Amino acid sequence: MAQAGDIANTNFIVRSFQVDANQSIDRGDVIVIVEGKARKATSNDDGPFAIAVESVTTSSNDVKYVRACISGLVYVIADGTIRPFRPVKVGSPGKVVEDTRVTISSEYSQQEIQELQNTFWKRVGVYIGKENEHLTVSDAHQGEVILIKL
Repeated sequence: MAQAGDIANTNFIVRSFQVDANQSIDRGDVIVIVEGKARKATSNDDGPFAIAVESVTTSSNDVKYVRACISGLVYVIADGTIRPFRPVKVGSPGKVVEDTRVTISSEYSQQEIQELQNTFWKRVGVYIGKENEHLTVSDAHQGEVILIKL
């Protein structure tokens, strides 16, 4: 059975990142890299994103590293209903939700263009399905382990 943090294909890239102080990162959490250090991602973050493939906890004086997948197919935890093949972004810390479409009028305003750009920076990947869903992909629901393409 797949678990959050499992990598589902052989074409992936994993690298190590120093973990920011006072962090608790669980395997399968979406992390964000800020000034070269990793921390659990929140809905306010713009990326770059990765998925932790191991758990780590740091205190204020620790210098620890976390291995994380930066490219590939990887399992994460859904934070709500996600329709198949829809982009995902961070919902509650470390988890993903379906990203919504941005509507732009026929005459683009600067604000609409900025909103569209901000939407792309918040995307973590695309929901591909759950384990063993090959012919039919179903909606993901709160707390389920799901496969995304980074």
